[in-house]
Amino acid sequence: MKVLCILDIALYKTYLKKYFLSREIEFVFVSPERSQVQSRIASLVPDVVLMQDSYCEVEAPALYAAIRESLDALGGRTRIMLLCPAADLPPGVRGSLAGHGHGAGQPGEHRERL
Repeated sequence: MKVLCILDIALYKTYLKKYFLSREIEFVFVSPERSQVQSRIASLVPDVVLMQDSYCEVEAPALYAAIRESLDALGGRTRIMLLCPAADLPPGVRGSLAGHGHGAGQPGEHRERL
């Protein structure tokens, strides 16, 4: 399994690195800049994209849309997982994800937490 991690919080990176290494999961960390993310998606072709619910300098819904666009160009089979500290998604992200019809935020859908 290949995981693309779009993170800007060092603590998340430290924890996830240990988690992925202990399970022999291939992973790549990338900063949340649209051009870097799109380039890594094209070169890695990940099975999973892990993104945060919010970033310091980037709007999460806009980044999600760019990720979805890049993944759809590759066939749209990659899952996107949202890493958030709260039980529910923030309203702005929830609306964006639900509006695209690709998972999180839709009524009755099961969400897994890391």
